[in-house]
Amino acid sequence: MIGNIKKIRNIAAVGVAASLVVGVLTLGFSVPVNAQDDLAAETLSALEAVTDQAGTSATDVLANVADVVTDSSGDTAIEATVAGVEVIVPTDPSDQISLESSTGDVLSIGLPFADKATDATVVTDGVVAYDNKNLSTTAVVVKQDGSVQITVVIEGPTAPTKYPYELNIPSDATVSIGDNGGVTILDADGTFLGGIASAWAKDATGVSVPTHYVLNGSVLTQVVEHTTARFVYPIVADPWFGIKLIERTAWYPYFKPWKLQVYPTGWLKAAPLLYATLWTRFILSDIRDQAWKDIKSMTPGGWNLSPSMRDQFYCHFDFWALGTVQRYFSDTNPSVDPSWDLEMYRPYVSYPYLVSQSCNN
Repeated sequence: MIGNIKKIRNIAAVGVAASLVVGVLTLGFSVPVNAQDDLAAETLSALEAVTDQAGTSATDVLANVADVVTDSSGDTAIEATVAGVEVIVPTDPSDQISLESSTGDVLSIGLPFADKATDATVVTDGVVAYDNKNLSTTAVVVKQDGSVQITVVIEGPTAPTKYPYELNIPSDATVSIGDNGGVTILDADGTFLGGIASAWAKDATGVSVPTHYVLNGSVLTQVVEHTTARFVYPIVADPWFGIKLIERTAWYPYFKPWKLQVYPTGWLKAAPLLYATLWTRFILSDIRDQAWKDIKSMTPGGWNLSPSMRDQFYCHFDFWALGTVQRYFSDTNPSVDPSWDLEMYRPYVSYPYLVSQSCNN
């Protein structure tokens, strides 16, 4: 009888132990899942808030998000070709985000606080988040033009004010910050490789937070001065990283072409340009020339684009870069044609005269 009781007690003990193990495993599994759900929901809410109050293309974070497979169960959360750009967003934050152009040029950028951050959490298709474990979250948004917005969600006043991004670029390439805060990456020949749009930061009510970039070697740091005044959290700040200038071109009308419609990428439209001085905005620039080469390479019959059409494009580009023609890419007027139109029939004229005619009006 006593032996049977001992057996029953042993069986019961094993059963309790097994239950405890199952409970611990279940608890250990459910907490991260719940944490991931919370992170995804909070990140999405912050991005939606800044998007709803967007006054510029740059702050319209959730516009034109790429429809790409997003899954954090493997080595890469996102790996897709978007508008001709090979985009890789890693699951492990210590790996870098990379963009590869159709010509094989590869630029990579590291995430801030990668040594402390959690692996990627899927927020929605095209968007992942990394919890930096310091009251900040890095959210990566892949855009339809193959660019990437690396938004940082700052959750409280004790969060860091500096967010470092390690740039991995060709050894002979140069990185510079323009007088408007934009970052340009050029190869040894001066060819445009990529860039980062001007720094911005917004609090939860849409108020601008002082911010700027600092470049130290290959490390680009966004400084967000969120402790200098009473701001409402969460605050969203954003380096927008892109390598493509022109998204596509199209002849119009299609049955008898006479006008070429040029569509700049969303990234380029958001980057008030990347030039070093006011004077160089009126001179043929490497970036502008590279964009024209892209137009010719992607346009059927591009070899036949005239000098007049080239100067029309330069004119549109310069007007936009100066920010003097706000009707381009208006965020508040969706009916505005987002293309720059180059008309074949226009004769070649001096550049100053073309400017006086608002490029081709």
